[in-house]
Amino acid sequence: MAHYQHLEDFLRDPSFQAWIDGDPEATAFWTAWRRENPEHQAVLDQAKALMYTVRRQPVDLSDDEVRQEVQHLVTQFRQRKQTERPETEPLEPVVWWNRRVWLRGAASILVVLGLGFLLVRQNSRPEPTVYRQLVSEAPTELLEKTNTNREPLTLVLADGSAITLEQNSRISYPKQFTGSFREVYLSGEAFFEVAHNPGKPFLVYANETVTKVLGTSFRIRAFDTGPEVAVAVRTGKVSVYPKTAFRKTTSGTVQEPAGVLLIPNQEVVFNRKTEQLQKGRVEKPELVAIATHVQELDVEDVPVTQVLEKLEKAYGIELVYDKNRLEKCPITAQFSDETLANKLEFICRAIGATYQVQDGRVLIQSPGCTP
Repeated sequence: MAHYQHLEDFLRDPSFQAWIDGDPEATAFWTAWRRENPEHQAVLDQAKALMYTVRRQPVDLSDDEVRQEVQHLVTQFRQRKQTERPETEPLEPVVWWNRRVWLRGAASILVVLGLGFLLVRQNSRPEPTVYRQLVSEAPTELLEKTNTNREPLTLVLADGSAITLEQNSRISYPKQFTGSFREVYLSGEAFFEVAHNPGKPFLVYANETVTKVLGTSFRIRAFDTGPEVAVAVRTGKVSVYPKTAFRKTTSGTVQEPAGVLLIPNQEVVFNRKTEQLQKGRVEKPELVAIATHVQELDVEDVPVTQVLEKLEKAYGIELVYDKNRLEKCPITAQFSDETLANKLEFICRAIGATYQVQDGRVLIQSPGCTP
């Protein structure tokens, strides 16, 4: 296995670059490596921040150009280390000049090579937390789904919660939820239908916010480059916190962080510049509009297979069941704002069945019904 100790060890490693680009296998490796090598976390974070900066420049770079820029920085780093100044003499930042104009002027990127820090002199506030940074800090290995299509993409988590991703959005989540929370990580916009579980709150990390729920439906809009994070509630109750305040609870600093409680048709907007939460009524109806899959379903004494087929089509998910065994099971039901998990639980109770989620598919087991 390769040894990673110095800045250039990370920057030159193809697996490290693949991690920055969001490759699932590389993400799993580096998440585990970071946890197992705490003594090298500082230099790993510096290399990661450096690579993020290269990737986020407004001019697209080819893979070869990215490698050239990384090599240029490594060379500067080595030269500076060989001629370090006395500690009493102040360090002058070395400006990373590039042949491209995007590194000039106010957007110039300053690398203080003697200290190994990366400074972005765009404003005096810290750089916004981005999705990949959140995912890299996750305590467990995650799966990821990305929606690059125009149509919404729905996926079902192991606990029965359903998430509908809008275009250019992505979500990371564990295959199975363990521990005290059900934690997922969002970049972009998504509609959530969270399965109710009072003993294990559902947490959505989105930029600098944490949304905490027990079981409800709501929408979050949190793009990495956007100035705000918006959370709007359709059903149930949701609490929204600044991430820095929420994480103090895990360290025992405070008992309960200062957050905002939302009820249906309320929203909160988090200003990423001022780090303030502003609560109000929903002014943008599309934020809590009924998603494509959340539609009324009213049936009376029909085969349960018809209801399951409608759910499959509405949610765009796969329900696995024995059609021959269930087509003789009649059901009467009226659904409106219920989450997918609630619908499935009601249906299964009505016909004496059970369900579980495996690899995004809902498996329904039932002994069937006698005519």
